[in-house]
Amino acid sequence: MTAANRSRFFFCTRKIVFVCLFSFFFFSTCFVSAQPNIKISGTVHNTKQGMAVLIIDKQFVVYNPETIQFKVNDGHFEVSARIDKSMLVEIVGFYWPVFLFSEPGDDILFSFREGDSTGTSFTFAGKGAEQNAFLKKFYGQFKNDFDDNYMQAKMRTTGVDAFEMSLFDSRRKQNDFFKKDPDKNSYSPAFQEFIQQTITYRYWNMLLSYPITNANSNSGLTVNALPGAMLDDFEKVQLNIDAALISEPYREFLKYDVVYFTSKANGFNKFTDLSLAADRKLAYAKEHLKGEAFKFWLTRFTMDECGRISSAMSKKLLESLKEVEKDGPYTSIATAACSAKMSQKKEKEKEEKPVNVTETKKTSSDELDLKDVDGKRVSLSDFKGKVVYIDFWASWCGPCRRMMPASKELHEQLNDKQKKQIVFLYISIDADAEAWKKAMNDMGIKG
Repeated sequence: MTAANRSRFFFCTRKIVFVCLFSFFFFSTCFVSAQPNIKISGTVHNTKQGMAVLIIDKQFVVYNPETIQFKVNDGHFEVSARIDKSMLVEIVGFYWPVFLFSEPGDDILFSFREGDSTGTSFTFAGKGAEQNAFLKKFYGQFKNDFDDNYMQAKMRTTGVDAFEMSLFDSRRKQNDFFKKDPDKNSYSPAFQEFIQQTITYRYWNMLLSYPITNANSNSGLTVNALPGAMLDDFEKVQLNIDAALISEPYREFLKYDVVYFTSKANGFNKFTDLSLAADRKLAYAKEHLKGEAFKFWLTRFTMDECGRISSAMSKKLLESLKEVEKDGPYTSIATAACSAKMSQKKEKEKEEKPVNVTETKKTSSDELDLKDVDGKRVSLSDFKGKVVYIDFWASWCGPCRRMMPASKELHEQLNDKQKKQIVFLYISIDADAEAWKKAMNDMGIKG
């Protein structure tokens, strides 16, 4: 072999080795990344068998989140999932929803007694245990401060000065509770930031929502401005913190920040045109919100307002989202939700049209015109003589999905004779048939 050939052989050999190493690294990385990186297991006392669902909402908009169904066998359960950042995951199907702060690599073991409404029977172990034990104590200690119904009732019965003083006092107590916790230094930086952001933004969320809540509860045409002194420190508040989206108080703060300061720009006069109000809020948000915070706010706002505002304004909201995200998850979620609401709006408008009395009258059962997964028409009259359990739901409805395990558990508790006498009818209001069928498959809906 000549020197030139040896050189070429060596170069080619190095390329082959590099390609092989690259291929091995690539496929190994893909294999590793596909593996679950959090595990949640535990024991449910007083419960032998049942089904539950782990919900992972990575976009925080409660629309078609990732769901993992798992069984409880002889009171024990185990479920694994993959997350790429710190977040709150939710387990439904037990006596009440369980929220857990989870980080990649966590192996959380917890047990509790089914039916314990106080939550005092909860115990935690494993990686991530101390943080979730504190979270349980924190929300138990300040239950009313984080109860929206309680706080909104307080807003309507308390003057603004007294309400702000109570918020200030609550924030101080929450900070003291956290600072004096003996295990605080062992918590991860992400968890410490989460607690601090939860405390900080709950204060500002509640303060900014006070005048809006009171304005919406009366028939007046104006919103009462907050006293200027109460907003002296507001310029120090950070608006755009992507990592803070994990905290619900921060997400609610974004909503009321836009609402309050848009109202201020309008002279604290209520908008009589919902589409105009949406346009002004969009303009404010574009100027002040950035990054993930803006994408989240715009997605949630679009989902809330579609069906209430004009089609043109709905389209403008969706186009604004596409400008900053193209074809990402927020755009997909907002488009699907908006499409569903617009379809509902059109159907409602059809129903509200004057009825021609010369048309052939239909029975109430005929008016319920449904199709099953195979395209076969279904009406209530098909089930005459049987007990019919009806569940109205949608693939994008978070609360609906959370209740599904309870419905399935009810079905499984029936004996064969009862199952012949009772019909489970799940009526979806999805506009997208594929989303409907996928959700049925994911949740194992039968009936």
